[in-house]
Amino acid sequence: MSGGRTRAGDAGPTTTATATTATATPVYPHPLGPAMAELFEPLLGRPADGARGWPPLVLAVSAVLVAWGAARSLAERLAGACATLADLYPAVACGATYQGWVKALGRLGRGRGGLHLRAAGHLRDRALAVGGGRWRDRHGWCAFVADGTRVDCPRTRANAKGLGRAGRTGTGPQLQLTVIYHAGTGLPWAWQVGRGTASERGHLRRLARTLPCGALLVADAGFCGYDLWRDLRRRGVHLLVRVGANVSLLAGLGCAARETGQTAYVWPGDRRGESPLPVRVVGARRARRDRGPGKTVWLATDLPAAALPDAAAAALYTMRWGVEVFFRSFKQTLGRRKLCSGTPAHARLELHWAVVGLAAANLLAARAVADQGHDPLSWSAAATLRELRRAAGGRGDAAGLTGRLAGCRKDGYRRRRPRAARPGHPRKKTDRPPGEPKVRWATPAEIQLASEVYEDEVAA
Repeated sequence: MSGGRTRAGDAGPTTTATATTATATPVYPHPLGPAMAELFEPLLGRPADGARGWPPLVLAVSAVLVAWGAARSLAERLAGACATLADLYPAVACGATYQGWVKALGRLGRGRGGLHLRAAGHLRDRALAVGGGRWRDRHGWCAFVADGTRVDCPRTRANAKGLGRAGRTGTGPQLQLTVIYHAGTGLPWAWQVGRGTASERGHLRRLARTLPCGALLVADAGFCGYDLWRDLRRRGVHLLVRVGANVSLLAGLGCAARETGQTAYVWPGDRRGESPLPVRVVGARRARRDRGPGKTVWLATDLPAAALPDAAAAALYTMRWGVEVFFRSFKQTLGRRKLCSGTPAHARLELHWAVVGLAAANLLAARAVADQGHDPLSWSAAATLRELRRAAGGRGDAAGLTGRLAGCRKDGYRRRRPRAARPGHPRKKTDRPPGEPKVRWATPAEIQLASEVYEDEVAA
């Protein structure tokens, strides 16, 4: 791809002169040029003039543009991305075929140093700096939310063999996407992709390595378990997890430094050779807008009330809904409810880069919104994608893109009556709520055993 582009009527031109003409020809920067340079050039560097093939920077930008594309097929999205790349990097001659592009993407995506992993880590490093670090903490904690979702894949023979079938009867091949989401800025922090039958808890164990020490992890009832909680605590990560009837707790073991009426212990029968995990059980009333108080949600945390009051715990768990909004933006607004790739390897790459693309859009918008003094959680995914797709098509100017992204905020509409589905509208999810945790008083034998195990661990 080669060739520049000149336009008249926009502000901010640069001029170039040639040896055959005395007049300068105005050359205008592409609207996305500064944004892409700021996002990826510190990590990948700018390709040299005359470079051929797919340099890492151009490949990463092309994958993000494909992720932002609205066309139905990957080939159509790549064609639109190549038209943008010709203006962004006129001195780079890279290929324009889908086969060459996806091979280059797979070649640079192997191993722990894969291009998509490097790009994800680079965006993660910039997340906490949004708004000058003002939005790093919420309610006194650097809080993260963990959750997962399944993404459908085409029903090709390769996908059926390589991915298998997960979920309910009649579903096709799927990939499991587990995300850690930063509650303060609304940015995806880290994610893991696996087969549709992969374990969310297993994904979280690997993702927890990216969390800063002292962080607070907020999760739903699917992330309960003695082994998982013990591993997270050993990594220095605090917990705020919803517990339900799937969790059995003991009271009165006497192992905590100071027991209160909220103290309970996680100590399953097959872990009696290890010390019990003390937790504080908080009953938070879930608010239902304009319909009075909702049901009580039970939360377990390892933090005392002095460090995490009940009101703060309830507020932070309410912010867990942000990751659900992120999944909705990914599937509905970005249009990635179903992937396009016909092989498992390409489907994984497509899913990874789709998340990188949404994370890049999220970062650009959240930073612009925060710089104007607004909460970065108020950014609108739909409005942001409209602006970025408009800029990718060469419309607008580079100087005004940041200002337009700062205006991509949700409206202040507040619902005045309950939301209800249309008559006859199918409801896909019929999962029952977790219910209340099972708490019972410990027996004298359990108290004696817990004391012995605890003393043995302290002595060791």
